[in-house]
Amino acid sequence: MKKFTLLSVFIFCAFAAFAQNAPAQSPAQPAMRVFEVAPGHEVLTNFPSQYLKTPARIDVILPQGYQTGDKYQTIFLIAPERFDKAKTQRLFWQKKSPVKDAVFVAVDITGADDLAALGNFITLELLPYFEVNYKSDNYPQRRVLAAKGPMAAAVLEILVKNSGYFKKAALIFADTTPMPDLNGIAQDVQIWAAGRVGNMARLQQTLEEQGLKYGANFAYNIFAPQNDERDWTGLNFKYLLNPPSGAALGRLKVYKSADKASLTAQTEITMWAEFTAKDGYKVNYIPREVKTAPPFFSWDADNARLDIIYGAAEGRVKFSAPLYFFGKDFATNVKIVK
Repeated sequence: MKKFTLLSVFIFCAFAAFAQNAPAQSPAQPAMRVFEVAPGHEVLTNFPSQYLKTPARIDVILPQGYQTGDKYQTIFLIAPERFDKAKTQRLFWQKKSPVKDAVFVAVDITGADDLAALGNFITLELLPYFEVNYKSDNYPQRRVLAAKGPMAAAVLEILVKNSGYFKKAALIFADTTPMPDLNGIAQDVQIWAAGRVGNMARLQQTLEEQGLKYGANFAYNIFAPQNDERDWTGLNFKYLLNPPSGAALGRLKVYKSADKASLTAQTEITMWAEFTAKDGYKVNYIPREVKTAPPFFSWDADNARLDIIYGAAEGRVKFSAPLYFFGKDFATNVKIVK
C-alpha cells in the first residue's frame, strides 16, 4: 500500500511538471493568404505579426517584365488605404517616371492602433518576407518609405530608428503634424518632404542641427496638402533617386508673395528660395538669416515671413542671404509705399 501511494505521488508530480513546461496554446490565427487579383497585382491578407494587433493587408504591384528582371527598387507606401494596380499606375507610372520599374508595396494600416510597433513590423517581419519571396533589392539605398498626412511623422521616425534598413523617404506632412525626435539620424539618408511653411521650416532647422545638408541629404516643397490623390502624385521620387548638391541644384529663383509693402496697410510677405533642377522638378529653401538694407524689415524664419518694422520709410529695400550649399547668394528686393 505504501509503495502504491509513493508511485501515485511520483506520477502526479511528473504529470504536473510536464503540464508546466508544455508550450502555451495560443488562439488560432487566420492563415495568411497570397492571391493574384490581376496580372502584376498580388495581395497578402492576414500577414502574421507579433507587433501589429490588427493584421495588415499588403498590396504588391509588380512592374512590367518583372518575371524576367533581376532585383528591383522597392517603394513602401504606408497608408490607411488600399492601392490596386490601376491606382498605382495612375499615380506613379506617368511617362518618364523614375519609379515605373519599381516594385510598389502598399501597407494598408487601417485600424492599426500602435504606430510605434509599425517600424518593427516593417523591418523585422515584412522585409525578410520580401527578400525571400520577391525580387526586392536588399540594399537600403534601393528602398523608399513613402507616406502622407498623419503617417508622415511616424514613417520619418521609422527612418531615424532603422537607417540600416532604409535610407530614403518621401513624406507629405499634414498641417499640424509634430516633428518626431530626430536625434541620431544617420548622415547618409535622403529625405524629400512637403507641407506648409511652418512644418518645413521646423523640419529644415532640425535636420540642419543634426548635421544634414540641404540638397545632398534633404529637400522639400512648400505647399498646402490636398488630402487626396493629388498628394501622392506630388511625391518627388526624381530627387530621391539622384539627390543633387551645390550648383547641381539648378537654377535659383526667389519666390515672394508680394513685391510691395504698405506703410499704412498691413502687408504680409512670405519669401523663400526656389531651385529648378535639370530634370524639371522644383524644391524650396528658407534662409535662416536674411540681411536687409536699409533695415526696415524683420525676418521670421519659422514662417518665412518679412515683417515691416516701426519707423520704416518709403523706398526700395534689398534682401540677401548666403546659400553656402549652393555657392551663390539669395538676393531680391521689396518696395515700400504709403
